[in-house]
Amino acid sequence: MTSCDLAPPITSSTSHNDTPLPSGLGGTGDSQIIHWADGLLSSESMSSGAVVLDPPIEDPQILADAVWELVTDDTKPHTTRRKLLRACIKLAFQHDTLPHALILQGVECTDHEARGMGGFADVFDGRYQDMHVALKRFRVFKTAPKSYRDKIKQQFYRESLLWRVAEHAHILPFYGISESVFDIPCMVLPWMDNGNIRFYMDTVKERGEVTESAMAAMLLQIALGLSYLHEQGIVHGDLHGGNILIDEQGNVRLTDFGLSLISEATAGQYASVHGGGAFHFRAPELFDPEEFGLAEARPTSATDMYAFACTCMELCTGSQPFADLGEAQVYQKTLKEERPPRPDSISDAMWSLIMSCWATKPTYRRTAEQAVSVLERIVSPQVSNWLPDGVPKNLLCSRVRTMEKEAMFRGPLADFFYGKLDDGQGVTVKYLRPTHESLSEDQLKARFLHESTIGGSFSHKYILPFIGVAIDVHDGPCLVSPYLTNGKMMKYIRTTQRTRRLDRKQFPAFLNHMLLQIAEAVKYLHNHDVVLGSLRGLNIAVGEDKNIRLMEFGSASFASSKDNYVPYLFRDGNASRWCAPELLEHTSPRPTFASDVYAFGCTCIEAYTGEPPFINVDDDEVPAHVLGGSKPDKPPNMSFALWGLVSCCLNTSPESRPHAGDLVRSLKEMVGRQGEATEERGPRQGVGRGNGGGGRVLGRGQGRGIKK
Repeated sequence: MTSCDLAPPITSSTSHNDTPLPSGLGGTGDSQIIHWADGLLSSESMSSGAVVLDPPIEDPQILADAVWELVTDDTKPHTTRRKLLRACIKLAFQHDTLPHALILQGVECTDHEARGMGGFADVFDGRYQDMHVALKRFRVFKTAPKSYRDKIKQQFYRESLLWRVAEHAHILPFYGISESVFDIPCMVLPWMDNGNIRFYMDTVKERGEVTESAMAAMLLQIALGLSYLHEQGIVHGDLHGGNILIDEQGNVRLTDFGLSLISEATAGQYASVHGGGAFHFRAPELFDPEEFGLAEARPTSATDMYAFACTCMELCTGSQPFADLGEAQVYQKTLKEERPPRPDSISDAMWSLIMSCWATKPTYRRTAEQAVSVLERIVSPQVSNWLPDGVPKNLLCSRVRTMEKEAMFRGPLADFFYGKLDDGQGVTVKYLRPTHESLSEDQLKARFLHESTIGGSFSHKYILPFIGVAIDVHDGPCLVSPYLTNGKMMKYIRTTQRTRRLDRKQFPAFLNHMLLQIAEAVKYLHNHDVVLGSLRGLNIAVGEDKNIRLMEFGSASFASSKDNYVPYLFRDGNASRWCAPELLEHTSPRPTFASDVYAFGCTCIEAYTGEPPFINVDDDEVPAHVLGGSKPDKPPNMSFALWGLVSCCLNTSPESRPHAGDLVRSLKEMVGRQGEATEERGPRQGVGRGNGGGGRVLGRGQGRGIKK
C-alpha cells in the first residue's frame, strides 16, 4: 500500500477543506512571493520575528495560502519549493496561521480516553470520511509557562507542514488538521492496527517468523523512508521503534515528525521541547556539541543515521541500546565511544552496517542512501557487491570462510579484520569504508581498483603478497592478504629491543638490515614503474621469517601512467611528517620516485628513534618546516655514514636525491661491514657523497640509469 492509497496527492488543486480557498491574491505573481521568501530567510533578524521586506500580501492567512500553493506546485524546482516551505513555517510561527488546505472538516473523535500517550501528545481513535483515523493532540497545560506553550505550538506548526509534504511508501501519510474535535487543533492520521514496530516484531518473533533476511527487509524500508526524507532536505530527528508503524500489508511507515526540521534551516527556526530525541538513541554530538565544534545540539542527517544504528540494535535484540543503564550512564558511555556489544544473531555485514552508522565522528557515518545499498545486498544476496570495472576476475577470492566480528585496526579509510581461508591460513581482510570526509565513493572505488590491480601485479619477498578480492564476506569488496603475526615494523623493533637486549652495536646493525630490505622492496617497485606513495613505519609489517613486508598500496600508482587518476595522499596531521616538500606545495600532488626516496629517509629516522620525524614540532607546523628546508635532527645512535645517506634522501630538490638502487648499494656495504653502522666519526667531504666503507651516495642527476 502506498501513501497515495491512504491520502490524496498534495497538489494545488486538492484540499480536504469543504470551502473554497480564500480569494484576494490580486495580481501578486509567483516571483514576488519567491523574492519575499528569499528576503525573509536571508534576514539576519529572522530569528527575532522581524520581516525586513514588506510581504506581497498584507493578510497573513491569504499569504500563507498563496505560499502553500507554490509549495505544492510540482512544476516549481525542488529547491524553490523547499525554500518556500521554510518561509511557510516561519510565517506560521510569526502569525499563528496555517494554510487553509491543511484544515479538515467533518472529523469525529470516537474515544473518551486516549489510546496512546507519548511524551508530549495523546492519540485518540476517530473517523474521517468513513476512514478509521488517529487523532494526535498535543498535551498543553494551561498552567505551563508561555514560553513552553509557544514551543509546543511552533512544534505543532512545523511538524504539520513538514509531514504534509512528505509523500513516500514508507512515510505515514498526513491527512490534515482538525480545529473542531478538541479545544485545540489536532493532527489527523491513518490508523495503524498493527501498532509500532516494537509490538509487531514481538508478535512475529512469537510465531517464529524472524530471519535476518526478514529483519533486514524491515530495516531496508526504514532506510528507504529515511533516505527519502534526507533527499527532500528533511531531518527526522526522533527515529526509534516507537515512531515506526506497520500498515495492513506489514510495511514500515515512519511517523512522528515532532523533532523534524529542514536541514538548511537556521537555528532560530528550530525550537523543540524534546531535547534531541529519545535519550538512548542520541548521537554523541547531541550530548556535547562543543566537543564536536558545534554551537548547539541540533539534529542532522548524521544524527538520524546514529539513531538508525540504534534502531537496528533495538529490532535485532528486542530492547533499546543500553536498556539496563540509566541516562547518566548512557551519556558517559556514548561520549567515551562505548557501544553495546554485538548480538550473536547479527551477521558480519549487518554488524558492519551498524558500526559504520554509529561512528563517533559524524562524517564517518554512512548516509541513508548507502545504508539502503547495503541492506539491499543483505536482503537479496544475488545482488553483487559493487566491484569497480577493471578488477581482473582472476583476483576474485572465494576462500575466506570466517572473519572476526571486531576490526583489529581502524585506519582513516579502511577497517582491518582477521579472517581465515578454507585451509586454515590466517588472513587480513581490508574493507574500505564507503564514506570519508575527504573522499567521494567514486574516489574510493578508484583507490580500490588501483590497490587491487597494482597489488596483484608483482611478487617480491619483501612485499606483502596479495591473495585477492573477496566480495562475499562483508557489505562491500575487501582486499585479502596474509596475516602477519609479528605485526607492524615499529612494534616489532620495540619488542625485539626489549626481548633480545641488543647492545649498542647490535641494534644499529639490526635496524640497517631492515632498512636494506625496505630499500630493496622500493627498488623493485620503482623498477616495475610503481610509485608507492605512502612509505612509513605504519605501512610496513614483519613476517614470520622476521623479514619486512611493504603493504598498503592505496596511494600507489604507475609512474608512466597517462590517466587522470591521482592517488589521494594523507598530508594532514601526522602524515605530513613523511611528505616531501613538493607534495606539500601543491593542492593535488602526484607522488614520484623521488618523493618515495624522501619518505624512505624519514622512515630511517623513525626506525632509529622510535618516533615520527620532527617529533618536537606540532603537526600543523611540520609543513612550514619542511618547505623552509629544515631536516630532522640526526638520531644519536645513527652512524655518520647512514646519516649522510639519509641527508641526501631529504634534499629539498627532488633531482638531487638518490635513486632506490643507490640506497640498496650503500646499505649493503653498511650491513656487510658491521663496524661502520655505529662508527662515531664525522662525514667525509661532501654531504651529497658521504658513504659508508666506500659506498657511493649519488644525487639523482648523477645516478641516471642505475635502476637495476
